[in-house]
Amino acid sequence: MQGIAIFIGPILMKYMNPRLVIVIGLSICLGSIFAATFTTNFIVFAILFALFGIGIGIAYLVPLLLAWEFFPQRKGLLSGIIVGAFGFGAFFFGFISLAIVNPSNESPTIHTEGGDIFDKDSKPARDALKMLRINC
Repeated sequence: MQGIAIFIGPILMKYMNPRLVIVIGLSICLGSIFAATFTTNFIVFAILFALFGIGIGIAYLVPLLLAWEFFPQRKGLLSGIIVGAFGFGAFFFGFISLAIVNPSNESPTIHTEGGDIFDKDSKPARDALKMLRINC
């Protein structure tokens, strides 16, 4: 969905302030993640995470376009910094999430052919939703 929605941000930038476009995109992202923590239906969960991709798509290209507009001679450098910062945030989010969900480094309790998973009553399984709500 992000790949499709990435074209929406530049269109919205023609009609409104770029900050507002970013706020709209990120509000869709955070709202969909927060709402997904309350659902028990997989279809609703999948739709909410499709909305997450749409929100990221709306907000993703706006900083790049603004950087290219104000610094046309440094497009490559600025693109690398912006895209690298996006990835760097995801890198740290993994460590922060792990510290919130499984601070005592518990091992998974159920072993299957597809991999090891936690029992639904284990502390890490319960704290996963809490982590998403805290990070929203």
